[in-house]
Amino acid sequence: QIYNFLSNWPLGFETLTYHVDRAKLDQNLFEIAQKMGVMFVWERVSTVEREQDRVTACQTTSGQRITASWFIDASGRAKLFSKTFSIEKSEYGRQK
Repeated sequence: QIYNFLSNWPLGFETLTYHVDRAKLDQNLFEIAQKMGVMFVWERVSTVEREQDRVTACQTTSGQRITASWFIDASGRAKLFSKTFSIEKSEYGRQK
């Protein structure tokens, strides 16, 4: 069987997978997060404020200033947190 081959040495891949309706999964996760008090802001961040090694606030393009205990950087290629903290990009792996 191909699955045994993939899961055994030297490859050692996990062969157990889950197939779900992605839209429904996303909706359920969103609702769970909302019930737990997570605030979603559907705006672009223009500025990241920091104190030493900690993000203290984000300012949106509309001028809204958001403070929180936790932030998730979903800025993609804009790399807002990386730029704010001068984190260099680290390339690894084979070139395509």
